[in-house]
Amino acid sequence: MLASVLETYESWDLKKVSIPSRSHLYQLEPVGIRTPMVESLTGYIERLAEAHCIPPDVLISRTITPLLKQIFLKSRTSRDLRSLFDRATAINGTGNIVIDLVQALQKLTLIEDLHLLTLLFWSEIIPTRNLFRTQSAWCTVCYEEWRLAKQVIYKPLLWTINSVKVCPLHKIYLCLQCPHCQQELPLLSWRSRPGYCSKCGGWLGMNLPVKSSSELTDCSTLSKEELHSQTWIVEVIGELISSTPSFNSPPAKEEIAKSLSLVINAVTNGNIAEFARLMGIPKNTLWMWQTGKALPVLDILLKICYRLEISLLDLLKPEQLAAKSFTKISHKTIRRSPTLRASPKLFDAN
Repeated sequence: MLASVLETYESWDLKKVSIPSRSHLYQLEPVGIRTPMVESLTGYIERLAEAHCIPPDVLISRTITPLLKQIFLKSRTSRDLRSLFDRATAINGTGNIVIDLVQALQKLTLIEDLHLLTLLFWSEIIPTRNLFRTQSAWCTVCYEEWRLAKQVIYKPLLWTINSVKVCPLHKIYLCLQCPHCQQELPLLSWRSRPGYCSKCGGWLGMNLPVKSSSELTDCSTLSKEELHSQTWIVEVIGELISSTPSFNSPPAKEEIAKSLSLVINAVTNGNIAEFARLMGIPKNTLWMWQTGKALPVLDILLKICYRLEISLLDLLKPEQLAAKSFTKISHKTIRRSPTLRASPKLFDAN
């Protein structure tokens, strides 16, 4: 018996399905991209290792190192890994190791723009000398707030910069020692884990609320003026970090020389010696910077900007700086980060 009603079945699409490429590691999204509190690359490596339930030394030696183009580790022994951890400040910086690590991690995770977790973009204008601190620093209140809000615990790039002494969110000094074992912590180590001490495993946050900044750190006491300058430093460097994606191309080192010439002409009518005296900088050193033969370190750039009451971004844009007026120079002083000098070597006269 023939069916009185024809039935229509769902048709099949026999076209080949487009399957997106798979990443070797989890596609872990970086925290704080395009903000002053963007994550650091060393902290990202720690979180990536934690997500795969392995320590950072295993992730680096077995997964990342084979993809590096240049040989930073002659072998995967503990001795060579220790040398890499000792140079962890370079991972957030501007050298070849950063380029290699960023490319390797982007290939493993398929996450783009990992260079934004470093200062690689500013390699032409910011020398690496005294740029990063050799030990970890953190805000105990940030860690505790993130834990209570069940947010991602991570290490911002801002905390790794040597000039930054205070938290931009809470205006308190960054902590430099574990509150449990009283030890300083390396930027990256064998058993690093965001928010926890890599030596004793203790939690680095603290109970809220807090009463004063003296309860949060063992750092030396700063005056009111020094605290104001440190707060300004954090805001200016944070602005520089967050503005990185807005630049079409990295600024050239000639921009610093042009800007210095502009401010010297505006403030002292081109008198380099007078401008050097006002800034407390040797005249010959300032001349080297103005002619583009050398670059000032970040601390000096901050000092000049603070006295002129401009931001670092203003100093990097000569075309905008030319429109500004510099009628007065602020007599405020800015506290420079202490520079550690190597002990002189003994000379054998014989």
